Amino acid sequence: MIQVGGSNLVKQQEQLGSPNVDVTSLFDFCFSENGLTAFRLGESLASNNFIQWLGEDKYQALVDFVLKFIANTKLPRKRGTFVEFRNGMVNISPVGRAASVEERDEFEAYVPMLYLSFVSFKRTGLTNRFAI
Repeated sequence: MIQVGGSNLVKQQEQLGSPNVDVTSLFDFCFSENGLTAFRLGESLASNNFIQWLGEDKYQALVDFVLKFIANTKLPRKRGTFVEFRNGMVNISPVGRAASVEERDEFEAYVPMLYLSFVSFKRTGLTNRFAI
């Protein structure tokens, strides 16, 4: 049996395992973080993360770029964390992760403008700059 989930292994242990049963022992293959972390028959397999793949210098340049873009963009609200690192990805939220449901709904009207702005940045060599 195979288990695949987007959460990290700690969260999967909380959801599927128990204090006495390791979640990796319940399945032949156990993939957390959408496959970034993998176990076969309870044994850890090779793993990687976004920063290891991209490199620290390129990651910092990407974060700087995103934060400058958000700082220079007029939005109806800006709340909380705008860039959140996860092992398998970077979660970028121009409205901020702490925005309420109402604030996120208000933000939706700005999505087409943000899309066009990011497209224009891509044309300036964003993909070449960060090797993505």
